[in-house]
Order: sequence, then C-alpha cells, then structure tokens
Amino acid sequence: MAKLYRPGGPRQGEPCEVDVTRTGLNVTADGLTFPLPYEALDGKIVGFEDAWVALSATTPEGTIEVWVERGFLSQLEQYANSFSPGFKSRFAALKGEKRKRDATRWGLRVAGLAFVVFLGWFVFGGAMTNLVVKAIPIAVEEAIGEAAVSEVTTQYAPCADGPLVDAVADILDALVKEVPDSGYTFELRVLKSDEVNAFALPGGKVFVLSGLLELSDDPSEVAAVMGHEMQHVLGRHGLRGMVQQAGIGLALTALLGDASALVGLLGEAAGKLGALKFGRDQERDADVVGLELLAGAGFDPGGAERFFGKLAEESGELGGRIESAAALVSTHPASTERMQRLADLSADLPRPERPHLHDLDWATLKTTCVAGVAPDADAD
Repeated sequence: MAKLYRPGGPRQGEPCEVDVTRTGLNVTADGLTFPLPYEALDGKIVGFEDAWVALSATTPEGTIEVWVERGFLSQLEQYANSFSPGFKSRFAALKGEKRKRDATRWGLRVAGLAFVVFLGWFVFGGAMTNLVVKAIPIAVEEAIGEAAVSEVTTQYAPCADGPLVDAVADILDALVKEVPDSGYTFELRVLKSDEVNAFALPGGKVFVLSGLLELSDDPSEVAAVMGHEMQHVLGRHGLRGMVQQAGIGLALTALLGDASALVGLLGEAAGKLGALKFGRDQERDADVVGLELLAGAGFDPGGAERFFGKLAEESGELGGRIESAAALVSTHPASTERMQRLADLSADLPRPERPHLHDLDWATLKTTCVAGVAPDADAD
C-alpha cells in the first residue's frame, strides 16, 4: 500500500505502486511514472504511531513524495551504498531506532507526571488540567487529532477537489501565514452536509461543512469562522476540554507510561470535538485572535460580525430562522452581547484595500458542493 503526493495531483494523495530498482524508485500512478533517484532521496517518519515513511525527491516537475509502510524500508537497504550521505545517515532513524528512543523518553516523562496528576486531580482541578495539557507535545497532540479523523470523515462525503476546495484552502493558507511560528501544521477537509458547522481537531485538522459555505455571503465570513477555529487549536482549547472529560482515566493511562493508549483515549474524545462546548473565556479568546488573523490576512473584519450575527438569529435573540445552523450555535453560542463585542473589536481593525481573490465568484463557488448529492466517482 502506498500513496503519492505530486504537483497537480489530488490534495489527499493518490494510490500508487512503487518499484525498487538499482538506481532509485519508480512510482507509478494514473498511468504516469515518476522516478525518485537514490542520490536525491530524502525521508521522514509520518502518520499515526509512526506507521508510515514519506520518501521524497525534488524533480524537474517539483517535489514528489510517496508514503510507504515502514516494512518497505527493508527493500531499500540493499541499495544503501547508492544513497546520498545525508540520507544514509538518517536511514537507521527511519527504520525506527530513533523513534523508539523518543517514545521511551515520552513514556517515562508521562509516567513521572502521572503520579502528580493522579494525586492532585481532584484536589487542584483546573490547575492539574493545565499541567497535563502543557506536558503534551504538539507531536502527540497531532497524533490525537489524526486518530479521530476517520471517525469524523466516515460521517460525511468529501467535496471533490476543485475550485471550491481550492478557494477554501486559499482562505486557510492566508490565515496560517499570520502564525508562521505556531508549531502546528493546519490541514483542511471540506465535507458535504446541510449542517452549518466547522471545527478543528487538536493538532490542526480543520473541517468545514458545505452548509456553512452555502450560508456565507463572502470569503470574509468563512475566514472569520476558520480564524476562530484556528485559535481554538492554537490555544489548545479542544485538547483541554478532552483532558477534562477523560479525567482520572487519563491519569491512570499516564501512570502506566503508555503513550499509545494516551493517544487512543484522547483520540476517541477528539472524534466528538464537533459537539464540544467551549467556555466563555475560550470563546472570547477565539473571537479576539480570530479577528486579528482575519484582518492581518487581508479579509474584511466585518465578516465575523455578519456571520456570527446570523448565528445569533438562530439562537433566538434575533428571530431564530436559520434552522440548519443549530450545530454551530450549540457549540459556539451567539448572542446580541457577543455581536456588540465583535462590532467593537472590528471597528479599530483595518479594512482591506481590495476585494478578496474569490469575492466575485463566491456566490457560484459556494454551491458547487451540496449535501444530498453523491460524491464524484473519482473522489477519494
């Protein structure tokens, strides 16, 4: 089993076959073959529980990357003399020796922390939650989010790659550029659903449902929601909520020093993050930082007030007529007080000098992926 990522290919990758030759790898997908010579080869360990190795090389067509299972490395070992010096030195790490040491160190660290957590959980409450959240590295947080992806994606059909997915990806990319040193790698999935909702898993997996896109009037409104969700990730709000829900079960798991079980325990909770209610302080934090990201990326900060104002209608304070927005309203309560705060915050932020790239086409773009329509035959 292997997956190819290439310039012009699907964002989610495509199935491929990998042949090992004397000079390099030949990767074949969709009738095309991409050679990856050994002297240009590079690699890194990726995926949940380090189950995959991403092998890559820079070619005239751009960077070609193929994900293979760890066992594939044994086939490469016979040609190690053809590797570049840099790749040869990291080959042992790719085979698992370095990651095993890292996993051992993480397990010991968790075990040392666990005793304090176990004794103090009921005594210190929120302070212990903060301690546990702070001790979880971003790499483990990403694994927790990855563990929940399949639970989320099996509930919805994906929107096929095309202009709409590209436009939403452009919005996310613009926002991510405002936090270049965050340590997080944000990844987007656009899914079909009548629900007006968007949420982000720990580690930066961002999900936007097509119902939200249909309700929006312009990209700034979508950017407002995505910036808000990004701050829930950057502020580790979802991770904190899952740690609180896991409670003493998390302490017992940590006491055993089992990082894989920790990921499994919190990964199960992450799958329900779309229904997780955030506290008032977390919502205010996401509002403030989300607006700053929005304005910094060149979007109209008024988009936040407009879109969350529609949610205030659903909450009942302004009439309650957007029934499909119930999912987002239940997890991100909207009120006239919140609308006034958004208006006050956005008043001092700069307005864009020119329309966003997709403003003129948004009315058409946003309806190109609708719920109730079977996904394209070639969509993954």
